[in-house]
Amino acid sequence: METTKKAQMIMTWILRWYTVTDFDLTIIWHLLTLQMPHLSSQVPLHPR
Repeated sequence: METTKKAQMIMTWILRWYTVTDFDLTIIWHLLTLQMPHLSSQVPLHPR
């Protein structure tokens, strides 16, 4: 599915540029999980 591919690209980009703050990560994570709830079962909550 196109949406899942885009989500994986976003997650890869976030992990690659892990300079964003935890607050930003939390917001991005919630936005992703709100749009695609099935992601939460595949990707564990970011550590910490």
